[in-house]
Amino acid sequence: MEPVDREFWIDCGNDDLQTIFRKLLSRGYSREEAIDLLANGELFDALLEDKDLEIARQKYEESKANFIKYHRLKCDADAQFLRANIEIWGDCFVACDALHVHAVLLNNEYQNDLRTTLSDEVKKETSFLHYSLMANYARACQIYAEIFCLLKNGFANGAFARWRSLFELLVVSEFLMKYGEETAKAYLYSCNSAREKYEWATTAGCFKKREKVQFSHILEKVEIAHDFVTYEEHLLSHKIVHVSPYGLFNGVGIRENDDELYDGPSHWGLVDPAILTVRVFAVLSSLYFMQYDIPKWRAIGESFIYWVGDIADSFTKQAEVNGDMDIVGHVDDFTATH
Repeated sequence: MEPVDREFWIDCGNDDLQTIFRKLLSRGYSREEAIDLLANGELFDALLEDKDLEIARQKYEESKANFIKYHRLKCDADAQFLRANIEIWGDCFVACDALHVHAVLLNNEYQNDLRTTLSDEVKKETSFLHYSLMANYARACQIYAEIFCLLKNGFANGAFARWRSLFELLVVSEFLMKYGEETAKAYLYSCNSAREKYEWATTAGCFKKREKVQFSHILEKVEIAHDFVTYEEHLLSHKIVHVSPYGLFNGVGIRENDDELYDGPSHWGLVDPAILTVRVFAVLSSLYFMQYDIPKWRAIGESFIYWVGDIADSFTKQAEVNGDMDIVGHVDDFTATH
């Protein structure tokens, strides 16, 4: 060990040295290492590290003492924003909530009708397909509610990212309806497998020779989903979900004339994800309720198209009132074109 600098011992009293020595030992230094630190004049770094840790702990304790205060401020701000947002988009959200409740109640009626209408033979021949579609639709209803919870609270980008899952449910459901019971059976059984996510799709005739299936391959085999969602809309959701620079700076909750990026809820940017959600949910509902050729349910399935037109029109008109001119004229007359 190098000789200890005399001035070093003069500047530090014995009590200080003993305290620092014990702290060094508590941090895992051996006695020899601690002595070397003290003797070589490296005490300043050790003291500085200890001071920073102490300051950090004190700052946390100060914040911790205000947890309840911060929580109440956050709750008040959230409640105030929610009230204002519902006031701005009130009629639009009323219609969207009504669609959700309508779909859930219809599903209960649908299941009861199928139990009494379908023959045992038909039930047996379509059991895997029906259960798959029913499970997908139940999740779709849940995701729909999650999306509008995000929209009501001003998180358009989060809603659009969640919409991606809703769209994937539409694509998978259409694919299952197209390729039938065997593929649906593999789809259900895959819930117990840790293998590839879409390996179940290899049971479909179109993928018999393909070793690995991805979502993009399934998307290529469906038609209805492409009629209601553009490639650009799906691509943007992909970029938002995976936080690409493009998605980060071009999300649905960001305006070109913003001086700052939004770091909280916003009244702006809700229209596109709302209309896309209603559109995909309506198409998925139609497919689900029209699985069997039952006149009553075929009419009910087709009726969902009118929800989309009215809700899209409602959001577009409200956007004009709010001054969200970026989306005005962007939404086509859905009922006329589809």
